[in-house]
Amino acid sequence: MSTTYHAHVIVGLRLPISAIITKGMVRGCEHVHPGKTADAPFCSTCGKKMWEEETDYRKEYNPCEETLGGIGVVLSQYREFVFVCGMHCETKLDGDKDGCKRFNHTEAREKLVKERIETAMSNLGLWNEEEFGTWVVMTAS
Repeated sequence: MSTTYHAHVIVGLRLPISAIITKGMVRGCEHVHPGKTADAPFCSTCGKKMWEEETDYRKEYNPCEETLGGIGVVLSQYREFVFVCGMHCETKLDGDKDGCKRFNHTEAREKLVKERIETAMSNLGLWNEEEFGTWVVMTAS
């Protein structure tokens, strides 16, 4: 099995990953342990971890379809950013020229894309004018 790298050119909005994913700690078991044993890494009754990390997604984010508010997204390689895509071009970096796509980038089209993303993300409280632009991102699968 080998790694396949993908290069993405995205005209869209860059958001921190915390805009769509939150992590928190939840109890791993339901046994009550007062005092110092509550801080123990494992439950003395059942052996499960006392606390486990839980990942929760923003309700407007669909991880199966990779969309946020109905607009396609790309997560950066190390999942520190999520890119909301207005225009998106992706190619595999394996020497296969057939996989390369192109998009017609014009100022008029970029303006329409920006308006669409701004409206959708403003409704979610996520719009940031300074983070809209053309981004180059690499991912691996």
